[in-house]
Amino acid sequence: MRRSIYDFVPAPIRRWQLNDNLPSTVVREVMAGENGMASHNTSDMSTAGVGDTALAFNGVNRKISFGENPLPSSSDWTIVARVFCAGEADGNGDTNATAFEAAEYVGIFPDEELKGFSVYRKTWDGAGAYDKIVAQVGDGNGTRFVDLISDITTVAKNEWFDLCLTYDSITGRVGPYVNATYKGNLIKPYAKANNNFSIGNSIDWVGNGWWNGRIQNVMIFDKKLTVKQIIKLYDIRRGRESAYGPRPNRIYNTNINSSIFGD
Repeated sequence: MRRSIYDFVPAPIRRWQLNDNLPSTVVREVMAGENGMASHNTSDMSTAGVGDTALAFNGVNRKISFGENPLPSSSDWTIVARVFCAGEADGNGDTNATAFEAAEYVGIFPDEELKGFSVYRKTWDGAGAYDKIVAQVGDGNGTRFVDLISDITTVAKNEWFDLCLTYDSITGRVGPYVNATYKGNLIKPYAKANNNFSIGNSIDWVGNGWWNGRIQNVMIFDKKLTVKQIIKLYDIRRGRESAYGPRPNRIYNTNINSSIFGD
């Protein structure tokens, strides 16, 4: 049997495909049964994704919420999601339109500090226009930012991106990737938020930071994926890689078979 040129990808501990398309607000988690709760029936939110359906968020009142934060408390982790930004919602200029986060805000506005991480569309940096998707990481006492995607409501609007964050519990660093391309370290601080995880909005932020666009196939691993594993997973999700080697000129594949995961 011919092995892949990449490392095998370990199985995720949580996976929300976001392709339910049912007259129910339950959003299925296929690994451990940790389902989310959508604000609307998933049949009403269902829309075209990449190779499968996705869930659409209207920038106004659609979200998926969870009873607890599924990220490991003291060990390494990786979170992966596919996102599509449709731009501002109704021109509201919301500076915190959140794709997904495991975060809470500590302190009293305007001196709040984020604890955990958040991935969101930021339109203002305190000095001027700032049209980017960013990742923010903090421990409740200080935060760091990194730019992920520029020109998100113009040049990069209506495009799909694979976003990935890895956490190293020894160094305390969070590493961000976009389409398997490394974007630079987010060094300390990071601390796990208390029982807050959300897709499509921000739990604690004023105005809720509603996402305007689509989200598909969110996965959490209890390991820090290697660069080779991140590249392999990205190629599998695009249909360009099988469990045993490259498969050129294949379409993007959402329905990843569990056989591609292995230690």
